Amino acid sequence: MTKQNHRSSNGEPCFEAMRHFEVGRAAIDRCDLDKAIAEFTKAIRRSPKFTDAYGNRAVAYREKGELDKAIADFTKAIELWPTDNLFACRGAAYARKGEHTKAIADCTEAIHRNANNVVAYINRGALYIGVKDPDKAMADFNEVSRLDPELAEAYVNLVAANAERRLRQSHCQITDG
Repeated sequence: MTKQNHRSSNGEPCFEAMRHFEVGRAAIDRCDLDKAIAEFTKAIRRSPKFTDAYGNRAVAYREKGELDKAIADFTKAIELWPTDNLFACRGAAYARKGEHTKAIADCTEAIHRNANNVVAYINRGALYIGVKDPDKAMADFNEVSRLDPELAEAYVNLVAANAERRLRQSHCQITDG
């Protein structure tokens, strides 16, 4: 197989890679994660710089709980095309792995790249609750409610962050008093 068969002249994935990618997407929709991973892997073999194939394979790995593989694929996709969504997705994988500092850093990078990325604010706010920083969590959830006032999740998380802050303040008063 020649190099031309792997990529078109404009650098886009070749037809065979796209075919495997579409089969992989359909497999994800059916929750057939092993099939999806196999198809995305075939797409990557045909077009090694196929960012979407890495990103979607990473999602499949993340859903299977294979977080190290998911993070590796998100990292490769970011190397190829660093987008806010890829940083937010890798941050979610780090969060599931319990690596909150890395998760917060990726969410922050996603927000830096796109200040309207509601998912990154929600994820980072939830992470701030997890690391007991309710003030930062509230700031993120307030931003979500500003960006998307219809999003109820922001309000629920805002209440949780506020409750955490009040609990922390009452604990400080008890221990200081």
